[in-house]
Amino acid sequence: MIKTYVAFDIETTGIDHTKDSITEIAAIRVVDGQIIESQKFIFQELVHPYKVKIPENVEKITGITNEMVYTAREVWEVFKDFASFIKDDVLVGYNCMAFDSKFLTRAGRLSNIVIKNQYFDVMKYVKKFDRVLNYDSKSLTNISNILGITNPNAH
Repeated sequence: MIKTYVAFDIETTGIDHTKDSITEIAAIRVVDGQIIESQKFIFQELVHPYKVKIPENVEKITGITNEMVYTAREVWEVFKDFASFIKDDVLVGYNCMAFDSKFLTRAGRLSNIVIKNQYFDVMKYVKKFDRVLNYDSKSLTNISNILGITNPNAH
């Protein structure tokens, strides 16, 4: 069992990691199975999108606007701090292997940083419980609802 890890999520301008850009990186370190909500264990920063604007439909989904990221640091600056924050901890995310990891790899190239962290993709784990969970959709919102997990800030 993984006792210490970094749960993370990114927001982007779209779904194509070759054209779209990160607009936010957020993470929290979980130590010995405990979420410690102190600044030392939380990373959250908006990112100025690299060569693209945030489309209106994405602004509505994420709540992140072009105005909010206008003065944000560039991805290569933010990514260096993110890499320092995660150290060599396991990265835990939802659909992170098919989506987030590709954006992080691109951000790493722009930053001249290669992260070699292991990933634990919760979505892959959820798929193993298809019959037990009996879900219509594998969306994070739907799975959270089935498990009784609420997050008023989710989108």
